[in-house]
Amino acid sequence: MSAAPDPKSISDADEAVSQGSLERPSPSHLSSNEDDEKSISLIQAVEYDDYDLVVEKLKTPQDLEVEEFGRTALNNAHSLPIVLALLAAGANIQKISHEGRRALVGLSPETSEEPLSTISSEQFLSGCNRLFGTKNPDRLDMPFWDAMIRSGKNAWVAGNYFKDKFGVKRDFPGTPVWCAERFGQSITRLPDGRVIQIGGEHEDSYDPDFCIYNDVWEHHPDGSFVVYSYPEDVFQPTDNHSATLMGGYIYVIGCLGYGENPRYDHTPVYKLDTASFAMEEVEVVGEAPGRIYKHAAVVVSEHEICVSGGKVSKTEEGPNTDNDTENILNISDSTWRRKTPDHTVGR
Repeated sequence: MSAAPDPKSISDADEAVSQGSLERPSPSHLSSNEDDEKSISLIQAVEYDDYDLVVEKLKTPQDLEVEEFGRTALNNAHSLPIVLALLAAGANIQKISHEGRRALVGLSPETSEEPLSTISSEQFLSGCNRLFGTKNPDRLDMPFWDAMIRSGKNAWVAGNYFKDKFGVKRDFPGTPVWCAERFGQSITRLPDGRVIQIGGEHEDSYDPDFCIYNDVWEHHPDGSFVVYSYPEDVFQPTDNHSATLMGGYIYVIGCLGYGENPRYDHTPVYKLDTASFAMEEVEVVGEAPGRIYKHAAVVVSEHEICVSGGKVSKTEEGPNTDNDTENILNISDSTWRRKTPDHTVGR
């Protein structure tokens, strides 16, 4: 288990937000002119990091989905008070920014090379690549991974840092440098204050550090964290999936991903035990949505998850299509069914 420097208590911050007592920044960006303030959007208030103005501008849940330049309010949030306020109002946690994720798990939103300075050349070389586990789960001790999570720097910066420090040369194309800055990584908050991050990808396929991961990070309220790895045949590398908490399990649904023989007529479903961190693939039958990704997955009854929106991969070459159906996953009997207008959940 790795401890983050100067950890913040997320549970205390949550309570402070609810009580209105969390310290709020007073940025200098805003004019004292009331007319100017009225013209400011929720997203602009978030960018100014002004908590009071964010609360004032947040009128309806629909405000959370408004986009400016393709980004929502949560996409732009980077300070813990505002991240928590937006989540409490119902923002989709999967739209959280890299800085917001760091704040939510007790790390500084700003990235830093300082944690990398503690890593030796041997530790870098032994941990600089993605490694699959040999058991389920496999808690690998990789100081470089821990430092990268604390640092927040991307793979290119880290590779150059160790090239300059130790003369480590990289071959292009070569094996990607392990990285904690990811897209399509799910993030799930547990009732006990832990935060779970799953998989994700770094960069696009043309980049030398492009990589899709199958690891799980368990963050504790005190700022410490654990990284779990899995055999590839137990848990495929995944990105742009959904992660839905049901009881003591997180259900991981869908994937953009890749594989030697991807099944485009199949919807990947896994469940993660939040006590043991064992990962299990769930064999589901019925009317599935296909190889879906960037979708929403919400609990609609004590044993059902509704999957909607997003896109569906039809072939490796594409084009991918918009998903226009709603499908219900019943975890009690491992079945899919298409939701119809007269369907009542929980039946």
